[in-house]
Amino acid sequence: MFLLPKTFGPVTLRRKLGAGGVAETYAGSRVAPGGGEQQVVIRRVLPYILKDRARLASVEARVQDLLALRHPYLVQVYDWVEHEGERFIVEQQVDGVDLERVVSWCRQHGRSLPPNIFLHLATQICTGVEALHGRPGEGTGSQNILHLGLSPAHLFATREGKIVVGGYALTRSPTSLPHGGVSGPVPARMEYLSPEQTHPDQKLTPASDVFVLGSVLYELLTGRPLFRAESNLQTIHRVRRAEVSSQLLEVKQQIPGLDKVMYRALSLNPRHRYQRAFVLREDLRGLMAGYSFASIGAEIKAFLQPLFEHLDAQPAVPDQGGFDEEHPTQVGRPPAAEPAARGARSPAP
Repeated sequence: MFLLPKTFGPVTLRRKLGAGGVAETYAGSRVAPGGGEQQVVIRRVLPYILKDRARLASVEARVQDLLALRHPYLVQVYDWVEHEGERFIVEQQVDGVDLERVVSWCRQHGRSLPPNIFLHLATQICTGVEALHGRPGEGTGSQNILHLGLSPAHLFATREGKIVVGGYALTRSPTSLPHGGVSGPVPARMEYLSPEQTHPDQKLTPASDVFVLGSVLYELLTGRPLFRAESNLQTIHRVRRAEVSSQLLEVKQQIPGLDKVMYRALSLNPRHRYQRAFVLREDLRGLMAGYSFASIGAEIKAFLQPLFEHLDAQPAVPDQGGFDEEHPTQVGRPPAAEPAARGARSPAP
């Protein structure tokens, strides 16, 4: 335990945002390469990971993969900092509203995303995920970099309606961590796993992310998580069965043809799914002919405006970690520096 703000070499931790199985997340700042201070999000690797050489090596290899990413639809990972026995992952802070908040706002106000806005956002999400899959893992030696932690909370819409994908998981699944929460109460984000991620010995591929992307799109359209049950174990059973036929009837009513696209994305057998996100994106684009996109930029900005008005009234930036963190990803205004006498403040449970 230490008082905030706390400086470790080039990074300063200012406000604690969340904690989970691999890291705890802070809003903070770093000394920018060109000088001056840059607002960032910092993940501090937990002590038990640092003491486990195998787990630390796995996390470090994963971070090396992420450090190579450069794409306008992806949150950038800036640095892997080692200082006095501590390890920190330094990431871009996004000025945006996460889609979990968008879904929640729609539920509260009895609204849903219009089909043209949904399709516009969905194709951008696919573009971001494809940008990940299109690169090999330099640290892990994998053929494709996977996200492994997709959820509405890790997808950000900017004020202009552009999507940025973040919240990359540092491990393959929360079920692979000690006390991974399998028997614990919801929520633990088990509903955002592919069937393969619930088995420690099954290979993960871009199709694994595509499955989760399908469940995220379902929630974005309907406002309800596709697989969430009363407990984590029941949720895992639902993911492993991947029985979605009845749920997709509602999707068909809202956007004809979308049910067939999502049925393929959510196939239980990875070989039967879209193998890459860009193929899913092209099928989504095929559904756009029935809707108008002439003023889509203005329509998205108008739809998101109430959420940004609320976000601008908040005092600081919330969490943007992967499923390794317990709390949702939400990003807003840069946090103000806190007095040195203040201690760490834990997020609300």
